[in-house]
Amino acid sequence: MAQYPDRFIPKRSAMDIDYSCYLLNQKGPKPIIVESTDSEVVNSAKRSQNQNNYISVLTFSRSDLLPLRLKKAIFGNNRQKWVLQFSSRPLRKRDSPESFRCLSDVWPVKPRSKPLLKNPSIILDLPDIQDHLDCSSPLDWAATGYIATVYENEVHFWHPEGRRMEATYTSMRVGKCLKWNRQGNLLAFALEYPHCKYATWSIQLQKVKTVFFCSYAFCEITAIEWTKSNEIITGCSQGCLRTGKISTGHMMYPHVQLDGTISCVKLSSNENFCAVVVKNNFLIRLLRYPQWTAHYDINCQEIGKKISISWHPWREGLLAVGQAQGVSIWNVNNLTVVGHIVCYSIDAIAFNPVSAELLISAHNNLPDNTTRVYLTVMKNCEKAVDEVVHCNGREPFLYWDTTGTKLAVVGSHESLCIWDFFGTSSNGINKKTKRSRLTSDPFETMKLIGPTIR
Repeated sequence: MAQYPDRFIPKRSAMDIDYSCYLLNQKGPKPIIVESTDSEVVNSAKRSQNQNNYISVLTFSRSDLLPLRLKKAIFGNNRQKWVLQFSSRPLRKRDSPESFRCLSDVWPVKPRSKPLLKNPSIILDLPDIQDHLDCSSPLDWAATGYIATVYENEVHFWHPEGRRMEATYTSMRVGKCLKWNRQGNLLAFALEYPHCKYATWSIQLQKVKTVFFCSYAFCEITAIEWTKSNEIITGCSQGCLRTGKISTGHMMYPHVQLDGTISCVKLSSNENFCAVVVKNNFLIRLLRYPQWTAHYDINCQEIGKKISISWHPWREGLLAVGQAQGVSIWNVNNLTVVGHIVCYSIDAIAFNPVSAELLISAHNNLPDNTTRVYLTVMKNCEKAVDEVVHCNGREPFLYWDTTGTKLAVVGSHESLCIWDFFGTSSNGINKKTKRSRLTSDPFETMKLIGPTIR
């Protein structure tokens, strides 16, 4: 029990782990015939079929449990638990706005020939992650494989191969954003001391290597970016954009002073441009790097919506901007919009570093107060090549591993879901895994899930 203390964190949401495991692992359910075209009636019938199949698995060898009573106990009206479930949908062509028609080859891409996203291959617990959903980056995936995340004001680590690394010890002073360097051996994270703004953590030393100081006491680091030369670019709540060198441990004077909180800083593929998102004013400041000269300001259309940006992995100067009801593709070199994608409210966007397909996380609020989430893979502005739909909660953070074949998604469902972005064959291993036997014993869920990130 001491090995997995997060199982019983009081603030952890009530997820039905057993039923979620069943839904994610079931294969080829028989189609159900419903004499109705109403989507709610069809969904209700499918839900009832899944519940009946699940109960039959639980009571297969138990003559002392009545299926009807057990179903009422698990899925009764007073049950508050929710399940983690994903589904695919038929792909369709996306229409561009009538006032804007773009070419299909707006950005260079190496698209997949068929849908490959299915269910996540790994699901990790992230309790209390909802406290960080408005942050720039409460989690990051290193080139060395370590996933770092902020929990109770300390940084915790997880590795897919089971390598263990102790959490940081800063007397619970870690802020709400962090970032690995390009090599994956140094982690920069914000601090909540008056003059100690952020620190770097070394994997080799497994301790804090450098602490960066600043004369400004009433601000906090809200965005972090690493350069190829291992310099650190930071943005703060007072709109100051600075750089810091590991050798000195001091932050330079502000290169740029903006009016508002900086929520995101990203360098282009060849580091000729730097895009800075200002949260309060809802604009994107484009800068020439390393001169730090102003290049252009992109004013976002709808105030109050989240802004997400992503640079193309190898085409210099091609920037995707997600806001409100769509994604705009900007050619920063000549300051023109070369493409537009219409979709629901944007939560996050990210170019895949290998194929350059554009992944979009969007949500749509339905009349019944539920939220439907779409993870869509676009090969151009009109063609979606893959899509996953679910109602588990919004997902505002997308991360890639160093190979670009693994996708990590973080959302309000308090889980970190990892997908094989190019299918299971991208792992190079095709092993038949034995399906875990479902049980009604709540303590057996620890054996089904295994280790978690925290």
